[in-house]
Order: sequence, then C-alpha cells, then structure tokens
Amino acid sequence: MMVIGSLLLFVLTAGFTAATYWVHQLSFEWVVVALFTILLSVGLIYPNTVTSALAPFKELSGSASAMNGSFMMGMSAFITAVVGVLGKPTPLTMFSIMMAASVLVIFFLTIAKKFDNNSNK
Repeated sequence: MMVIGSLLLFVLTAGFTAATYWVHQLSFEWVVVALFTILLSVGLIYPNTVTSALAPFKELSGSASAMNGSFMMGMSAFITAVVGVLGKPTPLTMFSIMMAASVLVIFFLTIAKKFDNNSNK
C-alpha cells in the first residue's frame, strides 16, 4: 500500500504541478480538488508508514512515536522556510514543493526496501 500510495502521490503532484504551470490561474475549486486527491494518497501512505517505523520498537513505542512526531514537525518547519524563501504564494509553488516531497518519499521508500531486503538475507 505504501508503494501504491507513494506512486499515486507523485503522479498527482506532478500532474497538478504541470496543470498549474500551463493554466497559470487555476481556480480555487480546482486547487481544492487537487489538495483533496493529494491528501487522499497521503492517507494511504501515512498509517502504514508509521506502523512500519514503530514495529521494531515494541517496548519504546511511545518514545519512537514522539520522535516520529518531532521529525514531522521539523520537516514542516523546514518546508515552510523553503516556501518562504521562494516568495511566491501561488498554487504552482505549493504543488512544486509537494512534488519534491513526493520524490523524497519514493527515494526514502526505495532505501528502506533495500535495507529490509538486506536484513532478511
């Protein structure tokens, strides 16, 4: 489910980034539809990701969950700073940042799969 959700996230963000680039003035309704579908794919990814991340830490699950939340807040602060530096509050900027984040999701998922395959050997 993580792979399907990650690929869906990338396809959606890339599609909406391209549509926003070509149309220039995307209406509010289309931005809401885009955000709804993107967050739908995040809903497919997030529960499975957290479960997989916390699985090795059965006795320390509270601390591991707190670290997961801290990492999420830190990444949110970093991405907010990047958007602030770009200086253009447009849907194109938002979708571009989301697309870059989806590429990072696929990259880290690939690394996690390689580590998981190496540990099973």
